[in-house]
Amino acid sequence: VVLKLTTLGLATCWLECNIKREDILEFVELPDLNEEQNDTIVESEEKEEELEKENLEQPYSIIAFGYPEENEGLFRTNKNVDRKRVNHICKKLDKNLEKIIEPLRWAPSMKNSQPWILYNNLNMIHLYEEKQKKNLKDTNKISMGIALRHFDIACNKFGLEVEYSKIDVKKRLAKEYYITATLK
Repeated sequence: VVLKLTTLGLATCWLECNIKREDILEFVELPDLNEEQNDTIVESEEKEEELEKENLEQPYSIIAFGYPEENEGLFRTNKNVDRKRVNHICKKLDKNLEKIIEPLRWAPSMKNSQPWILYNNLNMIHLYEEKQKKNLKDTNKISMGIALRHFDIACNKFGLEVEYSKIDVKKRLAKEYYITATLK
């Protein structure tokens, strides 16, 4: 969604969400239903109340978006945001792969945590998540998905075929294995 908004010239920002599910229901419009659906409505409302009680759904983030001011650019530059260096996010990097790592380096993350770290091993790149403070644990999953999508787009741009899989990999201190990208 964020990448599509960007292609439309809209600036975006991921924000931590402290909105409760019941607050969201206040501004979510439900469609009008006809008489034949009344029995279904009662069942649906009862099921929804059960879900609300269990609080199974809780938003972790929201996306703010809008057109940038005239004097502001749509994209980040080296001057206005701090990003980790390539050698910090990728260990044992094959220099030929630096072009696909750079877009991942610029990928947005919740609270700018950049929790991803990659280990290059021949034609495989293993993506790990650096363990964060407890309050970032769930939002890091969003950040990891965003980073993986940026990586995938970079691979497509440079004509690299990639196959994703979960494999048995070496455990890394203070890191959780996420996925492996095998370059064909």
